[in-house]
Amino acid sequence: MLIIIFLTISTLTDLLYRKIYNAVLIPMFLVALYLHQNNLPEFFIALLVSTIFIITLYKLKFFAGGDAKLLIILGATVGYPDLFYLFATIFIIGGLQAIVNKAQKNLPYALSILLGYLTFLSMH
Repeated sequence: MLIIIFLTISTLTDLLYRKIYNAVLIPMFLVALYLHQNNLPEFFIALLVSTIFIITLYKLKFFAGGDAKLLIILGATVGYPDLFYLFATIFIIGGLQAIVNKAQKNLPYALSILLGYLTFLSMH
């Protein structure tokens, strides 16, 4: 539940100010770490895989830095290999958002991240 609250705050600040603040991401990371305290190796493997995958897409300009940090934390939160299902869900919703963005206004990618995470949770 706390992860959803952090995601919602990040989405709202991205909608209003086009910023995802580290002041939200750091506590979110600490909550994710706490949730995995009984299985830290899996958490750090997922963190490493998420970081490599997302930084690669970030370098290719798929999304901004705040979005990348948010995705890395979420990937570590859901663990390996579920992080790939999460990312696929987010990227599908992001593709639909891109269609809307062309027709109307440019919505930030944090909205797709939030909706993708909620969709992922509803499927698990």
